[in-house]
Amino acid sequence: MKKVAAFIFLIFFLFINCSALAQEPLQASVSIEDRLPPEFFGSWEVLSIQTSCSNPLLSAPVSIDFWNLSRAKNVITLNNPQTGAIASVKIDEVQGNTVKFTRTSTSDTEIVTETPTITINGENFVGTDKIIVKNYKFGQHISTDVWIYTLKAKKISGASTQSIFKK
Repeated sequence: MKKVAAFIFLIFFLFINCSALAQEPLQASVSIEDRLPPEFFGSWEVLSIQTSCSNPLLSAPVSIDFWNLSRAKNVITLNNPQTGAIASVKIDEVQGNTVKFTRTSTSDTEIVTETPTITINGENFVGTDKIIVKNYKFGQHISTDVWIYTLKAKKISGASTQSIFKK
């Protein structure tokens, strides 16, 4: 009798739990990274023109850099083969072909936060780049420098580094 009661209880328990699961709606979402325009990825020649700065002695008013933006699963990487710099970036916002992302690097003496906002138009993009450098000495914040650049870029190659090798 105890076995029959236990069996009935088990069936009743499973029935209640399974019916509760069946009534829950499916939930899905699209990550912000999935909304990136495919043209975002690839190699870019980027012209940076300084529009404002708090310390003009620390940077050039005009520079040309190379950005390679690539993606491996959920990690988006900005690589500058000219300087050897490489960093993961965080996508902050995507609206159509306009993308805002952040790169942060930290050391004992400074925290650098770079926030480009770019609008992609085919093989070109335009935008702005804000760089904030917080300087520290013996763990104490001593100064903050801010630079703002206007960006103009043209695509050099591919939608991503992987697409170059697939062709």
